[in-house]
Amino acid sequence: MDEQPRDPAPQPEQPESASIPPGPEPEPSGWIPPAESKSNRIVIRVVAGIAVAVAAILVFTIFIGSQVGPREAAARDFGRRLMDMPEFQARYGDVDSPEQAYELGQTLGTTALARLDDPGLLRYWQLTEVLLQNADDSTCTQVMRQTIQSDQARELLMTLDEDQFKELLAVTFKAFEAELKGTPGPPPPSAAEVQAASMALADAMGLDAVTQAANDLQDATAEDAAVCGAARSFVRGVLDLEEPHRTTFLRYMVSQGV
Repeated sequence: MDEQPRDPAPQPEQPESASIPPGPEPEPSGWIPPAESKSNRIVIRVVAGIAVAVAAILVFTIFIGSQVGPREAAARDFGRRLMDMPEFQARYGDVDSPEQAYELGQTLGTTALARLDDPGLLRYWQLTEVLLQNADDSTCTQVMRQTIQSDQARELLMTLDEDQFKELLAVTFKAFEAELKGTPGPPPPSAAEVQAASMALADAMGLDAVTQAANDLQDATAEDAAVCGAARSFVRGVLDLEEPHRTTFLRYMVSQGV
């Protein structure tokens, strides 16, 4: 006799919650710059571009035959002091051209600046902002993209008044001296400190404004005006932060080059 088909085994009841679709992902609470994102490359360009220009003046002016003013004399003095350091002679004693001076600036730039104390680092960035404001859009873009030539760098630095010029040379020399001597600087900020500072920047500038600045600075085809406007607004936004977020962000920016 044929076996009768059996009824299917009863399935266990599903809890009501299983039919509820998952909720939306939580919105980000602020602008958090990822470790290897365009935001990091942006701030490195700001630092390295200006550092290259200053380093070129420090060494390049030694090869200028005449001193035509107090700025040139100050740059020549700082350049000689740098090159007379035994540590410089041991590592870069054969620097004898503007092109090599720019390579030196690229080598020492961001790692040297990370060795500055907090007041020195703040002053460096304040003077950097003055240079960015003084530059026309074309020169500013070349600084940001590290394509500026020695003569243009010299002209840009000469837009500072005499006191600002000497102060920028002094703080840059201090950074390079610490780098050559291996003098440690303050530790880089923690991830939690960077997150808090980034959220503060997004709140202060607006997340859309920060994102737009990042996009303009990352875009190799962006117009000069957009690139420079982004650089200026970004640096100004950081400098306007309250402490401790301002110091955290300034140090975070230079520590990315270490």
